[in-house]
Amino acid sequence: VIDAHPNNPKGYAVQGDFYLREEEPEKALESFRKSIDAGATQYPIWQQVLLLDADLGDMDALLEESTEALEYFPAQPLVYLLNGFALMANEQYEQAVEILESGREFALGNKPLQAQFDSYLGDTYHQIGNDKKSDTYYEKALAFDDNNAVVLNNLAYYLSVRGEKLDKAEEYSRKSN
Repeated sequence: VIDAHPNNPKGYAVQGDFYLREEEPEKALESFRKSIDAGATQYPIWQQVLLLDADLGDMDALLEESTEALEYFPAQPLVYLLNGFALMANEQYEQAVEILESGREFALGNKPLQAQFDSYLGDTYHQIGNDKKSDTYYEKALAFDDNNAVVLNNLAYYLSVRGEKLDKAEEYSRKSN
């Protein structure tokens, strides 16, 4: 199909799906990118690109492509989450807070996704030194999933380093382990 219709994005998207099934993420990513270059505007194709960027640890590509995706899909919470994640990875914490706060609004009703936003916001607020907001967002994340080992561990650690709520820090640490 690609040979017969090299400018049609559908062939590249199907090729990307096949590469995903064959567990060849780099080739899948290349195919999905070609689909977008050929004019694909469907959210699932962009989503695959962003998820593959994240899975492959290419934060620069994730930042660039998620920023572009926000222009096309301004109501998709996952795009905000991944853009915020990429901003955090690039130590652009103030921008990450803005994006994550904005995207969190689109995740209302999706508890696992809201918990992920809250977890990232906890991490980001910690990085910019706002312990109160950091703790608040970690607590919100735990309200959705009180067994989230990463959130429990982070909150326990930060509380213990600050010498605050040490009984809670110990409880969270035990639970995270």
